[in-house]
Amino acid sequence: RYLYGGAKTSAAITLSGGIVIVTESIFQLPKAYIEAVFLPNNDKAIKLACCDKFILALGSSGHVYECSALHDDHPKFVEIPDFSGKEVVDIAGSHRHCFVVLNDGRVFGRGANEDCRLGMPQDTRYYQDFVEISALKGNKITAAFAGYVHSLFKTSDGKLLGCGSNFCGPL
Repeated sequence: RYLYGGAKTSAAITLSGGIVIVTESIFQLPKAYIEAVFLPNNDKAIKLACCDKFILALGSSGHVYECSALHDDHPKFVEIPDFSGKEVVDIAGSHRHCFVVLNDGRVFGRGANEDCRLGMPQDTRYYQDFVEISALKGNKITAAFAGYVHSLFKTSDGKLLGCGSNFCGPL
C-alpha cells in the first residue's frame, strides 16, 4: 500500500496495516518468506520513518512505536513511552535522525544533529533521547520531513521551515 525508504532500511505498509521491513539481509536469502509485523493492540500502521538502526511507526490511534531489532527473525514494535497519552500527528526519519510531531504543533527530535539537522544548537552532535526542538517554538508545525543531512517542517499556515547546514529558519 505505502512504501518508505531510508539510507539503509526500507519498509512497506500492507493493506491490512502490517509492516514489511526490508534490510540488506533480504538479499542474502532472496527466497526466504517475509512476514509482516503488526503493531501492538491491533493498531494499524499509517506512516513509517526508516532510519538506519530503527523504524518508527505511527498508528491510526495516534500512538508512535519503535522497532530497533530490524535484523531479528521476529522483530516487534513497542510504544515509545515519551509519547504515551499524547496525540502524534506525524513522524519523519531518515539515516540517523527522526522527528515526532504532536497535535499541538510541538516537534520532538532524536539522533544526529550534525550541521544542526535537528534544529538544535550545534554544540551537541547527538541526542540519545527525544528533545523538543526549541528553534520551532512559536510555530504550529503540522508535518516534518527528514532528509539525509537536513530537515523541513510545514506550519499550519503552509510555510516551510528548514534546518541543516548550520541554519534553522524560514525558507
